[in-house]
Amino acid sequence: MKTLSKALLFLFIFLGSHLKSQQIQDFTLTSVDSVEYNLYSYLNSGTPVVIDFFARYCSFCSDEMPYVDTLYMNYGSGQNLQVWAIETSGYNDSIVLGYKEEHGVSFPFFSSDTNPLILDILAVPYTPYYYFICVDGSYRHVEFGSVNSYIEDCLMANQIKEIESNEVILSYKNDRLEIRSKQFYSNALIQFVGLDGRLLLNEKFNIEKGNTYVPIYLPQGAWVAKFQLVQDVVLSKIFVIN
Repeated sequence: MKTLSKALLFLFIFLGSHLKSQQIQDFTLTSVDSVEYNLYSYLNSGTPVVIDFFARYCSFCSDEMPYVDTLYMNYGSGQNLQVWAIETSGYNDSIVLGYKEEHGVSFPFFSSDTNPLILDILAVPYTPYYYFICVDGSYRHVEFGSVNSYIEDCLMANQIKEIESNEVILSYKNDRLEIRSKQFYSNALIQFVGLDGRLLLNEKFNIEKGNTYVPIYLPQGAWVAKFQLVQDVVLSKIFVIN
């Protein structure tokens, strides 16, 4: 009978060093169409926020608006990412709303006239000026051209936290793999690869909440089990069979 003599659990992921540890305070903004947006309500639900500080007569700001709108739509028009545009010159809501309609963009707009305290919370040395706020409350100034990498790192880190909190536990005994999870994962890719590169298993399974069993015979030697539970997040474990 095969025995499990060694098991190592580790995550393979590159998160980068993009995000600062500095935490932003909570705040609530009222948009030009009178809707309230609370920052931590979105962060606590797993939705990061990009803030675009702009000025009405800033030509560079106007030029970038279509690209900011594309970013907003690419992440589900507010479902996976919030984008908030804040006019810094003190124009009232009616004028800022007219600017939004003139440029034909869909993300929320705010005036510093209605929301003056935001300029005390976040410094704006020039426009356009962007901040990225991750779901853990960390934030930093970003250039628009690099904002996608910050978004992806933040969302990926949040996915890893969710997986860790759900305590996915892997074990092998009696010719079967046991997966214990506190959450259901659909179409999780499971691979078993030998250290010599030999592929023993490469299939997708539904990982049930509770215990899931996958029959598999592991020959003598070392095998790496790889589990892609969510996109771009791989959980791995080494099994050494004597």
